[in-house]
Amino acid sequence: NNVIYLVWESCLEKKATYIFSTTTVEYTQTLIKIVKFILSEQTTRMDLRQNFIPENLNEIKSELIYHNNFKDWKSKLTKKTTGNTV
Repeated sequence: NNVIYLVWESCLEKKATYIFSTTTVEYTQTLIKIVKFILSEQTTRMDLRQNFIPENLNEIKSELIYHNNFKDWKSKLTKKTTGNTV
């Protein structure tokens, strides 16, 4: 099973980026769960951290990256998804 990364980035300043990882086999189910959450009434990032992720932890892996600028974001995102630095 190959790993697929789904990245959720806020367009608002000082918001963390969420990186979800899943397998090619579980991709569709994972994507559906993430989209349902984003479209639900509980769309705050705090709800995501406190409710959605713990309830689905054994099915969906996630990580947060905090950044100050695009170069920092790109470097951290690349490192988390490939193990390499930019």
